[in-house]
Amino acid sequence: DLALIKFEEEAILRLNQVDSCVISPGGSVVYSEKAMQHLKEISKIIFLNTSFRIIIRRLPNVRKRGIVGLRDRSLKELFEERMILYQKYADYSIKLKGKESIQETVRKIIEVCFEDNI
Repeated sequence: DLALIKFEEEAILRLNQVDSCVISPGGSVVYSEKAMQHLKEISKIIFLNTSFRIIIRRLPNVRKRGIVGLRDRSLKELFEERMILYQKYADYSIKLKGKESIQETVRKIIEVCFEDNI
C-alpha cells in the first residue's frame, strides 16, 4: 500500500501545466498530503460525492481489484475515512445519486467549471 501511495505522489508532483484537462487519480491519492496540496496549487479539485451503496455497486471483485487500506479495514471504514479527506481537499463537491449517466455527470462538472470560470 505504501509503495502505491508513494508512486501516486511522485507522479502527481511531476505535473506542472494542467490547463484544459481532467486528472482522475486513484482514490488513495488523498492519503498523500503533498500530492493533494500540489493538485490544489495547480488545479481545482472536484469531488464526485456519492453514497457507499453506489460505490459498492460499481466495484466488481473488491478483493481481487486491490484497494489501498483494505487489508486493515473494511470497505465501509475506508469509505468513511476517505470521505473526510475528499471533503477536506475538494474545491467543489457534486452530489451524485448514482442514476446519472456519464454524460449527465460530465455536464454537471462542466457547469461547475463555467460557473466559477475554471
